[in-house]
Parts: sequence; structure tokens; C-alpha cells
Amino acid sequence: FVADVSGHGAPSAVVMAITRVLVQEHLRSTQSAGEALSKINSLMHRFIPGSLYVTGVYLLYNHQTHDFQYATAGHPAPIIWRNAEKKAAPLPIKARFPLKFLPEVDYESLESHLDPGDLLVFYTDGITELTNGGGEMVEQAGLLQWVENAPKETASGFLWGLLDQASCHTGGVPPEDDFTVVVLRREE
Repeated sequence: FVADVSGHGAPSAVVMAITRVLVQEHLRSTQSAGEALSKINSLMHRFIPGSLYVTGVYLLYNHQTHDFQYATAGHPAPIIWRNAEKKAAPLPIKARFPLKFLPEVDYESLESHLDPGDLLVFYTDGITELTNGGGEMVEQAGLLQWVENAPKETASGFLWGLLDQASCHTGGVPPEDDFTVVVLRREE
């Protein structure tokens, strides 16, 4: 589960802490990623006051078959690097509301598969909103290019490659917003 809370500061941190507890509670009892997000959304709406909301992507990965299921809640589409094609592309997503935006939402699961050498990249919008000295944002197209340019031999090397490109883009200036990047790589 990768998520991003609207707003900043202590209220957002509290919402994220509660969200993490709810995710942990439903991790083992869930059969589908969409079902998990629907349950978490309902509980968040009941127990978290205020107008803050959470975007997120939930992944269920089968380590034996390398099939995976995912669902998104108002979150940027994960990126998949297909090693055989040497190409990066956003995974298809079903456009849905962020968590806690509406009391009852049926989030849908989508399915895919990782082949040897494939990578999944989950991220928050802070990385696509990084700006250079001219005020130009990275956006999804720029991130796709970074994914294609980063070394792919290991997940950690890939992640460092992305972070190096982010630092080059910003000229080393600290970002205005935080960001998270999580990488899953299937070994060859």
C-alpha cells in the first residue's frame, strides 16, 4: 500500500497513522485489492473527522506465480517496466475517488503479471510535481523517461538512478512536497 494524505503537518500525519493501522488490519483478511480499499474507505469515513483525504494504491502480489492485483483510490497510476520490450508505461487504472472522499465506494481490482526483469514503480505525486529552475514540472511523461533511463540490474540501483535524475532536474534544490517511490523488481 502506497498512499499520500492531502494537506501537511500534524493533522495529515495523524490521518496517515490511522490509515496504516486500518491497512494492517485488513492485510490478511482480504481477497482482492479493490475490496481492501472499499473496507478501508468505509472505516476511514466513520472514524476520521475533517476534510482530509488519502490517495492510495493497494497491491496483492503472488510470489509463486508473479501475478498481482491492484486497485487505486485517486492515486497516480503505477508504472511498469517491461524488460522484454524495454519500455515503461503506466498501468491501466479505474478512475476512482480518494479514500475518505465519499462514504461508500466500490473500488475495482485490476490484474497483471511480472515477467523476469520487470519492475513496478509506485510513487506519490510529489515526484511528478518536482520543478526545475524554469518552473517546469516532471509530470508523468518525465517520470516515464526517468524509468526508461535508470539502471535496471537491481531494485535499489534503479531507485538510486531515479533519485539521481530527480536531483539533476531540481538542481539539488530540496522539493516543496515530500514524495515516496517504492520499487518491486522480479528477478531474472
